[in-house]
Amino acid sequence: MSMNLKTNPTKIQLQRIVQRADDNAARHMIWVGNDGEVHLDPLPENLTPIGYAEEHKSEMKFRFETFDQGNDYVGEKAAQDEGYVAMLFNQLTRSWASGDTGYIEY
Repeated sequence: MSMNLKTNPTKIQLQRIVQRADDNAARHMIWVGNDGEVHLDPLPENLTPIGYAEEHKSEMKFRFETFDQGNDYVGEKAAQDEGYVAMLFNQLTRSWASGDTGYIEY
């Protein structure tokens, strides 16, 4: 399942994206492409969040703080937390509507 902020995104779409990520596997970065597509990517061990953002800068409109591994920011437990998913969804949609770019602390 994907989610695009240009095409009537839903919290359920975001919930499924969060659910698919493995919190124990890696740190994760949630970011939005210039096309409105929402990405939740595990960070390679050899890259810092800044390095990862630099590699994707031509396609990245904005990104949020990196989700540290093992803190339940992604995965099944995070997806079941409706308040958390709603907060993340609201921040994504607000940032998109506001035309935010770059790194966003939320």
